[in-house]
Amino acid sequence: MTNRFYCLLACLLCAVSSRAQGEREYLQQKSGAYTYAYRVDEHSREYRLTSAEAAAFDKSFAALEAVLRRHPVLVAPKGFDVRFKARPLFAFEHDKHPYNYGIAGEAVIEFQEWFRYGGAVQKQQLEPPSLLVDINALGATIANEANRFEGDGYDDALHAAARRLNEFFGAPRLVAELDTGVHLYANNIIVVAKPGRPYWIPVTVQQYFDALFRYYELRLRKAPAESGVLELIRNEYAAIPPAERSGPAFGATESISGITASANEFPIMTFNPGYFDRKLPRTAIQLLTLRDHSTLGLSEPDPEIGGDGPAPKAIRTLLRTLDTGALRRLLR
Repeated sequence: MTNRFYCLLACLLCAVSSRAQGEREYLQQKSGAYTYAYRVDEHSREYRLTSAEAAAFDKSFAALEAVLRRHPVLVAPKGFDVRFKARPLFAFEHDKHPYNYGIAGEAVIEFQEWFRYGGAVQKQQLEPPSLLVDINALGATIANEANRFEGDGYDDALHAAARRLNEFFGAPRLVAELDTGVHLYANNIIVVAKPGRPYWIPVTVQQYFDALFRYYELRLRKAPAESGVLELIRNEYAAIPPAERSGPAFGATESISGITASANEFPIMTFNPGYFDRKLPRTAIQLLTLRDHSTLGLSEPDPEIGGDGPAPKAIRTLLRTLDTGALRRLLR
């Protein structure tokens, strides 16, 4: 019995020790470091930046970084290092969208958490919790709301037709107006924009169907079996009274076209080609977005119990207590 007791005790201690070594222990009180870096890399080549523009955009980012850097979360990081990486970013087909203007930039603010694992102190440097901040990127004002029509790299006309449809999206739900021109949406995106100048504008029923017809007419040249889909869409269009076709479109999951003329809480929008002041230099900040990829909404309370490290809560704290006035003053 005695030998069996000690054997069981040894097994239990080994199991506890193994579990303790296999779990990540966050070092919540460890003082962290802060670094900032601005770089011009291959992702800005298509802008053909002059040296003066590269320097001016550096100053624009430095002004943004200075505003965010004053937040207590970043002044004295606890439990994580902060790495603020900024760059001009020429997004895919940036020049193909008529609503774009100026130089767009992306900042990735990484919260690299410190933890103990297997008895060793480590820092999460691979895909750490991050906050994304974009400059002059209208596409960054939405998350997964845009259409996903398939283009064709070998057929320019079909590809352009798909691109046009993918510029339409269901407007995310507005959660709160945090300040004049500063809005929080249900997709965890905060938009800082010029008051009185909408960054989204409504899409009419006619505009949407015209784009849809164009896409399927071109697509049928390669996929004639989809002719039945186009016929169903034409039938839906014919059932809409002509007087309603000039009105705003709304989302409708039960229809083949995906839209309806009947008003609901899902208006279909597109990006405003008149948002940017094209008389300003390309390097001027005219729009800011801040994005948290957490699945927890910013308007929801933090969970009392959970396995999260200190970074997700720090990101939410920063976004909930932004100096919105200082961010608005960065806009030209």
